[in-house]
Amino acid sequence: MTHQATVTVVNGQVQVSDAKLKPKGKPATLVWTLATPGYVFTSNGIAITGNNGQFSNPAPSSGNTVFSWQDANTDALEYAYNIAVQLAGQPHGILRLDPTIQNTNTYPKPNPP
Repeated sequence: MTHQATVTVVNGQVQVSDAKLKPKGKPATLVWTLATPGYVFTSNGIAITGNNGQFSNPAPSSGNTVFSWQDANTDALEYAYNIAVQLAGQPHGILRLDPTIQNTNTYPKPNPP
């Protein structure tokens, strides 16, 4: 299942439409789309902190205005992540935001005796 979030830059501040992503399904595809003209994601535009193997295949696309990750979503842990954007063609002046991902699926529960 795909979970989408929109990233914008307003008055020099990064904003995201969903500050705490709660993906559904196993696996889940997480997609961030940068909607402010002139801005792009940096090469590591979405960096997930404490990735213990839940997240794979980071992929910028569409001229670095879209960034996606695959989420195994097999736990119920919360993961901090960093959004990093910049004006296209300007490597300095990176803008950042630090929201979270809340995985929603838990490991299968054992059958009761």
